[in-house]
This record gives sequence, structure tokens and C-alpha cells, in this order.
Amino acid sequence: MALYLTYDNDSLKDGFGAQILRIFGIYSLARFTRCKYMHTPIFETIEEFAHNIKDEGELEKLKSEVNKFFELPSDNLPSKFDKVITIRSLGLKRFLSIYIRYKYSRKTILLRILLPYGCTEKFPSINRIAAATVHERNLIRFKNHPKMEIVIHVRLGYGQRTAVSSHVRPRHLPIAYYVNLINKVSKYFSTENSQTKVIVHTDLASKSTTWKPTKKRLLQNIEFGEEVIEGTVNVEATDLSTSFVGNSKISYEFRYCDEFFTTFLDLACANNLILSRSSFSYLAALFNDGNVIWPDNHGHARLQRWKSSKDYEIKSNFDLIQG
Repeated sequence: MALYLTYDNDSLKDGFGAQILRIFGIYSLARFTRCKYMHTPIFETIEEFAHNIKDEGELEKLKSEVNKFFELPSDNLPSKFDKVITIRSLGLKRFLSIYIRYKYSRKTILLRILLPYGCTEKFPSINRIAAATVHERNLIRFKNHPKMEIVIHVRLGYGQRTAVSSHVRPRHLPIAYYVNLINKVSKYFSTENSQTKVIVHTDLASKSTTWKPTKKRLLQNIEFGEEVIEGTVNVEATDLSTSFVGNSKISYEFRYCDEFFTTFLDLACANNLILSRSSFSYLAALFNDGNVIWPDNHGHARLQRWKSSKDYEIKSNFDLIQG
């Protein structure tokens, strides 16, 4: 009868960006192979400091808004499925074997997938199918959002500061990577009589504060290495203006922990976007039709039309953990 693909939303809880990327990959794979699709939204997410969440209600509200914005259309669903297959990581060979066996079967099969990357990373541009659908559903918001000349997404994560002392390799790129890259890129946009405006979005704190996650279980997912005392974490301030210096032709505006959709749309609509090594950054880039600069060790494959940091003679081969 039919083979349906859907997202397994209860096996692994992590950030919005990572989960939406999985949903995008599954939807795009279904459309590309002409399978059916059943939309399964994000069920639960890891809370992050950058979300500026005060209580459980605000976290649920943000999750609802994110699910609504990134919702993808389901095909007509059967009254029941004859068989449900759950796969954690779907490789291309496994998918082809299931596809051949069930695509034209008399049974109606639901394939629940957690990680579609074994298929989508081989053809990363396929994710633009989902991005185009979401863009069309939210066309007014994209059209009305101002286009910045250059936007940088600096994702550092709070473990970056303790990685050296704890001998643990960091996940994110150091600030020096972004500074070196923007100094290379800006010369293509600067003129003798004007400055280039650069927006820097970051998940870091502009002032020292404390953070108490709203859910106890989320304490297990804190990556930034500081000591947790009675459910509270001390978050130190980071002044990025002391790092992005030395170029009088660039005017910076630093936006610390800005609102979720403001950050996303600034990245998605920028004329020139410099990605961080994060799923959220990559997700926004799928919507960007301008000049996208991808770090060559991102973890997710580069789309053909994107430029690599190597194109600007900037190597990002720092000693980072994979993924």
C-alpha cells in the first residue's frame, strides 16, 4: 500500500536545531523518493542558556512556536499501520532494502527514523526541499525581515573555557577562527569611504549571571563545565568586542542570546553568513540564498553552492571533537 517516513521524537532529546535538521532530512528523503510522510514534531528539547527561559511555561511556549514555524505537511494517514519499523541511524543501503521491500507492498509501513544522516549527508542539498516548504509557509516573515550585509554566528558553548584545563577537546570553533575569517571576507565588501556593518550573534553572556535550568533532568545535559551548585550555574560574561578588533573598516554589533526567531531570521536572510559549528547555524543556512561560508570541519556536509573556510585560506582544523 505505502511506505511512510516519520521522525522518532522520543529516543534522543537535544537542541531545537539538531532535531529540526533530522525532521528536515526525513521529510526531504520522503519527498525525493516519493514515499509518504507523517509529521512528528519535537516532543522535548534540551534547555539552553541562550533561550532566556524563566520557567516551564516559557519553555513549552517556545517549543510550540518552533514546532508551528517548522511544521511540514503530512500525507493522508491510514487508520492504522500494518507494521512499524524503528531505526536509530538510517544508512543508504538499509533504506534501499526497506524501500524495495515495502514501497509497493500491500502493507502500510511506518518507518520511524531518529538519524537520517546516513542518507542525507551523501546528498546534503536534499534538505533544501524541506527548507523551501517551510519558507513558503512563512513567506511573509522572511520577506519582511531586514537583510543584513554580514552576519556571524558565534557558538562557543560554555565548556570552551574549561576545555584546556580539563584536557577535554572542545566542540566549537574558537573566537580566533571568526576574527580571522571576517578580516579576510570584509575586504570584498569594504570601500574607502564606508564601513562594513557586521552583526555577531552569540550564545555567550554579556554580563556575569546565574542560570537555573527549569528541569532537573536537563542538568545532565549541561556541556559548559562549570560547577552546578543546588541546580544553579554561574555563567561568566564574555566581551567579544575585545576580540573583534584591528579593522577600522568594520562596524560590529554584538547580540548576546537574542530571541530565537530573531537570531534564526537574521542568519537565514543575511547577504553573507558565516556559520558556526552548530546544527542551528546549519539549519538557518539552508534558507539562505546569499553567500554562505561553511567551516570545513562542521560535522554536516557542505552544500555545493556554499563556500568553505578554505576558500578564504582559513583552516578550521582545530583539535575539536567530532560531530
